[in-house]
This record gives sequence, C-alpha cells and structure tokens, in this order.
Amino acid sequence: METIRTECRDCGGTGLYSGMCEGRGEAVICLACQGTGCKEIRYKPYTGRKGKRGILTVRQSAGRFIGMDVGGCGEVMTYSEFQSKIPQA
Repeated sequence: METIRTECRDCGGTGLYSGMCEGRGEAVICLACQGTGCKEIRYKPYTGRKGKRGILTVRQSAGRFIGMDVGGCGEVMTYSEFQSKIPQA
C-alpha cells in the first residue's frame, strides 16, 4: 500500500473547525484530522484490470437501489467479449 498526505477537507488544512455550534471567534480541534490539518490516504496503485475466475456471462447492472430492479439487464456477452469490448482504464 502507498500512502500520501492530503489537505483535510473538513477544516481546509487549518486543524480547526468552526461551524454552527461554535461561538464567534471560537473553534474546536478538527475531528477528521485530529488537528494536524492533513489526512493520510492509503491506496493500492492501479496496475490494470484483474481477471475474475468462474465468470461465464456478463450483462449491464440494473442499478443500485433495492427498491428498483436488481441484477443484470440488457444484452448478454461472454466474459471474453467483455474483456475485448469494455476498455481498461
């Protein structure tokens, strides 16, 4: 895993937060970064799309909401067709 430091989005890098509950001229230590002003992000560099064993067919997703249709929809393609039709990032 790689690690980088980024400016804390919650406090804008100040380490202090001042919002609705703090009085005029008052701040609290930012909970998101513990007052450091930065956050460490751990990530694994992308090296290309990985293969997935055991998959025979692929379709588009019906969506993300359980209240709506779930599962696959639309045209069915083989795993090999997916690999050639859908470009890697």
